[in-house]
Amino acid sequence: MSEKLSLSGRILGLAGGCSVVVIISILNSIVTDLLVYGLAGTLLSFIWPKGSWRWGLWLSVPLWFFVGVSVAFAGYFHVFLTKDLPLLLGVLISSCTGAYLGARFKSRIISKKKPF
Repeated sequence: MSEKLSLSGRILGLAGGCSVVVIISILNSIVTDLLVYGLAGTLLSFIWPKGSWRWGLWLSVPLWFFVGVSVAFAGYFHVFLTKDLPLLLGVLISSCTGAYLGARFKSRIISKKKPF
């Protein structure tokens, strides 16, 4: 896994993260937020397993950016620590875990198809 993600892969991960931010703003539930990020990470790493868990990082960057800008301009750092930070850490963990599991699942499928 020492190969790096290409620039187009990183842009795709960021675009996917932005689209997931829109989806979770519509659904508005912590459980569904974590599930959507986990599924998005699983999907990206299943299609491109080279990135493995790093897809989760690229998926969560837009949410971290939007919350960081919100805290920077609106203040309320105590609200960030009590409400937003646990959600952001959960999103990061679920997207990285989903991405890791998707890459592992893809490698198992590929290894079973190869004849000895």
